[in-house]
Amino acid sequence: MKSGSEISIRNMNNQTPLHVACGNRQTKIAKTLLKSGADPTLKDQNGNTALHFACQYNHTHILQNLIAKGAKIDEPNNDHIIPMQLVHPRYQATFKTYLVSDTKPKSNLQEKKKEGRKLGVKDIFALSKE
Repeated sequence: MKSGSEISIRNMNNQTPLHVACGNRQTKIAKTLLKSGADPTLKDQNGNTALHFACQYNHTHILQNLIAKGAKIDEPNNDHIIPMQLVHPRYQATFKTYLVSDTKPKSNLQEKKKEGRKLGVKDIFALSKE
């Protein structure tokens, strides 16, 4: 990337270049953005992170990179949809394999439980599925 370029610039949908790269399955660009410090936790106008786009467009090649850089696998968007819910059923087994590999997924629910924070009914229901 050119020095001084803005990696978190937003388009009219409040998407960063990382959102766009993940949504267009541009692995090399997404990896370059992450190496350059792009934040995978930033949300667009609909509350989607780059991980939502990677899951929605079955972009397995970038999944581990996003998680390693801090993307949360259970971060809901504005419609309360987490990234894994966007994966096409045909690809869910593949995505689950990526999620349980060497990269430890960071879960908001796991963090709440570990920190001893009070969990809501939805949190407890979600933890029971883990």
